[in-house]
Amino acid sequence: MFPSYRLACPHLDSGLVTTTSNGMQLSRAGKLAPFSSTPDCVLAENALAEYLSSLDLEFFQAQEASVHDPATSQILHTHRRLIIGQQFPLEWAPNIYVAGDWIFLLGGEHVYVSAGLKNKLAESSFTYLEFHEGLSGLPDKG
Repeated sequence: MFPSYRLACPHLDSGLVTTTSNGMQLSRAGKLAPFSSTPDCVLAENALAEYLSSLDLEFFQAQEASVHDPATSQILHTHRRLIIGQQFPLEWAPNIYVAGDWIFLLGGEHVYVSAGLKNKLAESSFTYLEFHEGLSGLPDKG
């Protein structure tokens, strides 16, 4: 059994791109999703990042983020970059067991939380978050 949950957000965003200068920008017009995860970056709205930081999770920190919106030429400070130090290859998924409150990356881009942390997030005000148990709901790379 895989006792962890993948975090997801159904809101479509405007395509976050990490530039060569380690900055970020939107690739098309639209609104930035409150939570997004790509191979280059995990980004969360400030309130979610602050909430996760307040839990003193191991191997986790939230950093200030600046996202350039080329459509308006503005720099957005509405999100923080989540630095998740606990990472595992996707093929390890069946053997990972975490107890307590944990957040980790699987396969370099999929954000997972332990059952305990999932329960806290589900009871919080972050109603846009979805939780997929185990490997269910992973986007198809094909």
